[in-house]
Amino acid sequence: MNIQKILSNKTLSFLLFIGFLAMCFIFGKIFEFDIDSMRTFLASFPIVLSGIIFVVLYVVLTSFIWFGPKDVFRIASAVLFGAYVSTILVWISEMLNAVVLFCLSRQLGQEFVQQRLKLKKAKIEGVKESTGVFGAFVLRINPLIPFRFQDLIAGLSRITLFRYLLAISAPSFLRILWLQFLLAALGVSIFKNPDVVSEYLNSNPVAFRFSSLYFLLVIALSILAGIIKMLRSMRNRSLLKKAQAQV
Repeated sequence: MNIQKILSNKTLSFLLFIGFLAMCFIFGKIFEFDIDSMRTFLASFPIVLSGIIFVVLYVVLTSFIWFGPKDVFRIASAVLFGAYVSTILVWISEMLNAVVLFCLSRQLGQEFVQQRLKLKKAKIEGVKESTGVFGAFVLRINPLIPFRFQDLIAGLSRITLFRYLLAISAPSFLRILWLQFLLAALGVSIFKNPDVVSEYLNSNPVAFRFSSLYFLLVIALSILAGIIKMLRSMRNRSLLKKAQAQV
């Protein structure tokens, strides 16, 4: 059976997708990564070449090994490159990761999910589909939502890749900047002792203000997204009733 036939079989494609997720989980439990070794390895190259190697390794490894290398790469880059340069490198890497995982999920899983959940592409006239752009923006800026989970779910939805990347580019950068700023200052201790974060914020007014504004933005956008979703749901129900009354 060739690749085209496999991809045309919705059930088999979805099983391959599930197998990929299981592989990512297993790899994360098997392989171990050391922060000092990674930092030493990257530091052995000129700064520009080191940045390119970082992006390539980040995309290749963290796309398929979800537990371990991401934190190692982020800490090592924050210590080696500093908060701002590491933010740019991680942001580029995460955007490339989003493309990889979105396309994989879209190719292997979308049609199966739509078929099983009976999600029809056709819509009742007058009821517009949600673009999903604002929703993707809000989810991306929330530090509690894993990037990989969102990328895979977006691939199963009806949002286009271009609109998805457009929606997540800015919030990804802001979220990564916030974390890299803390990692550059605290290093691996941020994961070993959470209390150092509060101690650092209390002693650093700039970091405290930035973190406060960031979380206020997350809360405000989440509330706004909830209100918009409620209003849109009410509007769609109203349009649906009108459409049914005209039949």
